[in-house]
Amino acid sequence: YRLTRSGQLTLLTTELTFPNGLAFSPDEKTLYVANSDPKKAIWMAYDVRPDGTIGNGRVFFDATAFVSDARPGLPDGMKVDRAGNLFAAGPGGIFIFSPAGKHLGTIVTGQPTANCAFGDDGHMLYMTANDRLLRLRLETSGLAVPAGTAPAAIAGAQAGAPAREGYVTTSDSARLFYRVMGRGGDTLIAIHGGPGVDLESIAGDFA
Repeated sequence: YRLTRSGQLTLLTTELTFPNGLAFSPDEKTLYVANSDPKKAIWMAYDVRPDGTIGNGRVFFDATAFVSDARPGLPDGMKVDRAGNLFAAGPGGIFIFSPAGKHLGTIVTGQPTANCAFGDDGHMLYMTANDRLLRLRLETSGLAVPAGTAPAAIAGAQAGAPAREGYVTTSDSARLFYRVMGRGGDTLIAIHGGPGVDLESIAGDFA
C-alpha cells in the first residue's frame, strides 16, 4: 500500500503472499520488498513511477533454496547503503546484495534475524537476531545522513534529498530518535518513542 500525506490509501500490488520489509534505492526510483514466505522466500524490485505507483516487478533475489533448519529466518527488514547495496535480513543472517541483485555475501548470525539498521556515525550496522542485538562496524555507511535540524531535514526531504535522521529532546528530558523521508510533496517523519512520551513538547522542533 501507499499512503499519501493527504491520507489517500492505494493498493500497489497483490502478487506477494507475505510482504514484509521494504526499502528504496538511493535515488528512490526502485522499491525493494521482502516476501517472508518459506515456499517463496524472495526479494522483489519494482520501478517507482513519478506518480508514486510501481511497475516492472521482478525477482531481485530468490533465497528459497537457503531456507532450512540450519539457516533460520526468512526475508524481512532491510536497509540500503550509500552505494545502493542492500543489507537484508534473510535465512541465517543478513544478506548483502549489489544494486544489480548479485549476492555479495552474508553476515551469519546463526539466529532468526528480523531487521538491521545503520547507526552511530553511519558505519555501524545493528542487527536484531532472535533474543540478541548485534552490531558490526563496516567500511561502507548507511544512506541516511545527520539532519542538522528537524526543519532542515523536512526541507531536504521535500526537495528530494536522501533520508535524514537525528534526535530531539522532550520536556521531560526524553531523547527521541527521528527519521525524515520524502518523495516529491510527500514527507514522512518517523519518531521512535514509547508509552507516555510527551510528543506535544517537540512539535515546535518540526515546525
